[in-house]
Amino acid sequence: MNGSDEPRFRIIFSVLLILFGLIRGYYARRGQSSGIRVSMQERWDELVKYEGRTNVLLRVIGFLVLIIAVILYIAHPQWMEWPTIPIPEWLRWLGVGLGAASLPLLIWVQHVLGKYFSYNLEQRENHKLVTDGPYHWVRHPIYTVIIRWSIAISFVSANLFIILLTIIAIPSLYARTFKEERMLIERFGDEYLVYMQHTGRLFPRFIHK
Repeated sequence: MNGSDEPRFRIIFSVLLILFGLIRGYYARRGQSSGIRVSMQERWDELVKYEGRTNVLLRVIGFLVLIIAVILYIAHPQWMEWPTIPIPEWLRWLGVGLGAASLPLLIWVQHVLGKYFSYNLEQRENHKLVTDGPYHWVRHPIYTVIIRWSIAISFVSANLFIILLTIIAIPSLYARTFKEERMLIERFGDEYLVYMQHTGRLFPRFIHK
């Protein structure tokens, strides 16, 4: 690994991270502005109802650990040299390409979901089942894009700590799809059960039930 390329990869990593955050933040803000204002206690109660208190706390802790790791990787790289691993440069550039290609996909998915997007598992007023765009083939395309983007920036970082956090986060995201589907079945009933028969969870289903 060419050490002279490290600053370049850190810059790319930072840009991919910032763009991802801006896209997610923009659509989360749009979703909040279109929903009913609720108290922090009501929001917490809904979170616990669908995700469980332990899962919510673990998600918050994991997010904080990730933020600290990313800040150290970007702002104080010398503190994060110990978990650096010798990933081939071509694989890191592949990560750059996959990460960049994930961003327009994220915009597409978020745009189609529109006002129904939220960071948390919750239902909007007059919530409707979205089956357009990528949701025509996949029930949770946001998770698909996030997993792809996370793997991509892990390659870009070549940092074992960030890679391990990604490896831990992916099963957590996958498990969250089951909780989300229980919530949606509770809301939409047979309509969602029929929708499940013709779509894949994270990838398109080519053989329908």
